[in-house]
Amino acid sequence: MQPVRHHDEIENSTGKSSTTPNGQLTTDKHTNDNHSPQPSFGKVMLCIAAVGLTFVGLIGGLAVIGYSAIASVFEEHAAEKSRQHAAEVAKYSRFTPFKPGDPVPEAPLDLMPPDVPSSRLGKIDLTQFDGRELAAYAYHRFYPRQDWRAAVQCQYQSVVKTRTGFYNLACFYARAGDISAALFWLQVSAREEMANAAWTSQDEDLVEVRKDPRWPILLNYLKAWEWKWEQSNHSETAVVLPRNATAGEPLPVFIGLHNMNSNAHNMTDTRIYQRLADEMGVAFVGVSGTICRGKESFAWSDDPEKNLARIDAALEEVAERLTPEEGQQFLFGFSQGASVAADLAARYPTRFAGAILLSPGADSEGPATTWQGQTANQRQGIVAVCGAGENPATVAKTNQYAEAFKSAGARVWLKIYPGMNKTSLPPDYSERFPVWGRFILDRDASTPDARN
Repeated sequence: MQPVRHHDEIENSTGKSSTTPNGQLTTDKHTNDNHSPQPSFGKVMLCIAAVGLTFVGLIGGLAVIGYSAIASVFEEHAAEKSRQHAAEVAKYSRFTPFKPGDPVPEAPLDLMPPDVPSSRLGKIDLTQFDGRELAAYAYHRFYPRQDWRAAVQCQYQSVVKTRTGFYNLACFYARAGDISAALFWLQVSAREEMANAAWTSQDEDLVEVRKDPRWPILLNYLKAWEWKWEQSNHSETAVVLPRNATAGEPLPVFIGLHNMNSNAHNMTDTRIYQRLADEMGVAFVGVSGTICRGKESFAWSDDPEKNLARIDAALEEVAERLTPEEGQQFLFGFSQGASVAADLAARYPTRFAGAILLSPGADSEGPATTWQGQTANQRQGIVAVCGAGENPATVAKTNQYAEAFKSAGARVWLKIYPGMNKTSLPPDYSERFPVWGRFILDRDASTPDARN
């Protein structure tokens, strides 16, 4: 607090004063009786500049202080997050690695079920749709558009209706950024549907999940269930017969081999194959892969003898319902199943009279299997199909298989679909299958133009 000035101090601060001999007060010449002195324009500008510089300096100082304070807060926050992350990693790293033969551990992550997503997508009530349709919408419509919210909504309703698709639901949640929900559904998938540690460890949809400190313990859980499922000898076989088939009547048989992490029923969906069976007068048998990875998930072995034994076991399961016609067994496979079908048809040409190979090798590693051509290969009809824009490895394998069978003397129909960019069944699959089927059924059929 500053002291109060006396009157004479105020006067002396505003101008010089003196007293005449007679005691009268007078002022200097630059003042008058009624006005204070007027500063020059230059002085005013200098004053304003000085005030401005002072203000700018003050603001700059405050900014430096503020920046330093904010930076300090952010640094402390980052350090705290780093400490928390390290603590989480340490917490979830303390587990016993699973070894084959150990009891499968209880679910290791204590996670609350995610909030139920809305069953309404705009004006559409998703509960009114078939579960498989919903899964198809999620994967084929909303996934390519990166509309993760809609994909989650459709896939969740599909899971409710079919009790399958837990893994894809986890993937959609991961893409949407909800890592806890993704972990929850992966944990459910391991025991209810699929446990494939190797696939989950490389799936591009789960990149952010693998950054989470809880990932190592979940991976350990996946490995435990993967081993348990493989030891279970669980399998499935699906059969579709013509409606007018007579018991004991020998029928040509098309044996369906599914893609990795799928199953026999998906490969021979009755909605497609019942019509084809009636139209073509043939039977369809869907066979689950040699390796079980869950209730609804199978894969094929690298050992062709094991794969052939699995097919034999499936045909034995349905022997009371189906009698295969002599020399009329054909393979058709999708993705990994197509690679297996090509390998078996090449190795066992007296057993299999032909094969339809749909996008072979998209989920298989390495080049197409090579083999020595046999005389019996000349009786075979082979259809090799894929999309021009699919994985280059798939396109290469499709061409390799076609060329190998052609070199062995088989009749080969190679069809590369322009504009088909994803590994999936061709858009006209259900219409083209009878045409391809007649081609491999008829040993005298000529190879069609490649454009067909």
